[in-house]
Amino acid sequence: MAVAAPGRFIDGWGRRADGPELPSACAEECTAHWGKIIADWFDDEGGYGPSYSPQQIASAVAAVHGTGARVAVHTQGAEAGASAAAAGADSIEHGMHLPDSALHDLASNGGFLVPTGYVFTRLAESMSDPGLPERMRTWFADGVAGHPEVVASALAAGVTVLAGTDLPVGSLVDEVLWLHAAGMSAHEAVGAASWTAREVLDLPRLRPGDRADLLCLATDPGNDPEVLRTPDLVVLDGRPIRRSDTPREVF
Repeated sequence: MAVAAPGRFIDGWGRRADGPELPSACAEECTAHWGKIIADWFDDEGGYGPSYSPQQIASAVAAVHGTGARVAVHTQGAEAGASAAAAGADSIEHGMHLPDSALHDLASNGGFLVPTGYVFTRLAESMSDPGLPERMRTWFADGVAGHPEVVASALAAGVTVLAGTDLPVGSLVDEVLWLHAAGMSAHEAVGAASWTAREVLDLPRLRPGDRADLLCLATDPGNDPEVLRTPDLVVLDGRPIRRSDTPREVF
């Protein structure tokens, strides 16, 4: 379960803990060998900034690592992002405003970046609403515009970049295409949603008897990821499904 500061995350989601409580709360909330910190969020004045100090983030990362688990850090701002990367976070989620120094720290620590860039492009129109504070609109627009460059810089620094989704729920295929547009080769972008992710997350390659969901394609998506939208066959939980019966989110 994610741990966030009081009043600094979506109501009803995750556990709340103030700064001194953060390390123990993160260690207690580890599930599936992972803990998660919501390191920054919107404030009441229309800004976006850190929810915890660099020292508190570092202590929380150390506490999670002390349990033998890894830690993902939600961060969209430069300050908390830099603190998380310097503290040895294993994964940075979003990272729109990550500075180059954070990317180099992330690479040095063997961490990875999950930018979820596509969902931010979907939010861009609503976040440009004149009813929102000007500083919030500017911050978000600058982040969306610079997000592809963050990915390109991460790749140049040697950071592993993975494909992921967020709210509003978006297609993983759209994220693969966004990563490709941001500078990843088509092969790398498809891998970010499949074999590279399995390797980074210490999941085994498929073996006889393993559970697997499959997309069967007529052409190689490593040449053109767009073909991921039109598989010839989908297998979910070992059951072949006609394309017309396949849940839309698969595509």
